[in-house]
Amino acid sequence: MHQCLLNSAFTNKKSNFTVRANLNYYPKTDYNVLADITDVNGNVLETANARCFFMIGISRLQGGISAGLLSKSYTNELLLEVIASSDDNEIQNGATLAIVYGAVMHESKSFISSLKYTKEFIY
Repeated sequence: MHQCLLNSAFTNKKSNFTVRANLNYYPKTDYNVLADITDVNGNVLETANARCFFMIGISRLQGGISAGLLSKSYTNELLLEVIASSDDNEIQNGATLAIVYGAVMHESKSFISSLKYTKEFIY
């Protein structure tokens, strides 16, 4: 399986303003497996070299960016974060290849935002 992971961060030393970003991409991949082809009673009719993508038939794109302030008198960390994600999952069969589902698809999209504030009060 191939994947692309990119991460980056920048902090201005004078103002302590920081920006952090990440991007993860997992493309769809497939491979061939040797599987038994059975009838409804479970009798093996033949063994075939079949295309399989049951565990990695997923195309996933995730990314996020956060920006904010670090190490100020009023905060140790104040960050606004935005995350977006998109998944496209082809579910062909179970993990043992015993049951074939066919063209079952699952798709999801998410958009999440958060505000993170931390301040340690040490006396």
